[in-house]
Amino acid sequence: MISLEHRILSEYRLKIAKIETLVKSITSHREPKGLEAKGASDFLDVLISETDRFYENNSAVLSNNGKNHMPVHDFQKTKNGLKI
Repeated sequence: MISLEHRILSEYRLKIAKIETLVKSITSHREPKGLEAKGASDFLDVLISETDRFYENNSAVLSNNGKNHMPVHDFQKTKNGLKI
């Protein structure tokens, strides 16, 4: 049986991977100012907020296992650099 701790760590890794994949997709999009990229950017904001809440709710387990809070400001810098 999978422990709650393992489940929390796995879900956090998945959330981070989704965010990193979306950021990569937005930055390499052929039309970074297009409607599709703007929609992806809005969805990125939702994912980041959701991940922040998840970290706050499970910070004891995540910090005990060496998972630091995701540097959201790096993603915001990337997003702002695109001027989306």
